[in-house]
Amino acid sequence: MHNNLFWGIFKRNSYLFFGNIKYRLIFVLLIQLILIESFLSPGSDWSFMTLLRGVTELSQISSFPFVWLFFIFSPFLIIGDSFQELVKKHYPLVSSVPLKIYLFIGFFLVSSIACTLPFLWLLLTLYKGVNLSYFFYLVITFIILTLFFSICTLFLKIP
Repeated sequence: MHNNLFWGIFKRNSYLFFGNIKYRLIFVLLIQLILIESFLSPGSDWSFMTLLRGVTELSQISSFPFVWLFFIFSPFLIIGDSFQELVKKHYPLVSSVPLKIYLFIGFFLVSSIACTLPFLWLLLTLYKGVNLSYFFYLVITFIILTLFFSICTLFLKIP
């Protein structure tokens, strides 16, 4: 009984969550795909691999890394207020489910988005010169930041 309830809520929340973010996810992934392909081409000014390797050297010319910032904040753009909607709007409909289980499922869905992006980047670069310890640090940081962002959206009033 308990197992069926968990999987039923998981399927329901997955459908609601991914139904809410599907267009944002597709749009952001297409932009990232275009940016990655353009930066992997020979002769590009900025190497995408610096995002997956970490800071290795400092150049004499400093500039604000807008593209890097877009890649870092892209999970927030994708998730938006969908976690808040999942908890505040859809939880009262199934309030017989324990809140801990409901939030765990929501955190898992948010974490899956946070993990998808770096693994997509790794796949698109074909593992060329990637520092795996830094990469897993990046994945863990993405998960922590997106969970923190999702929790913050619960307490903020977004119209």
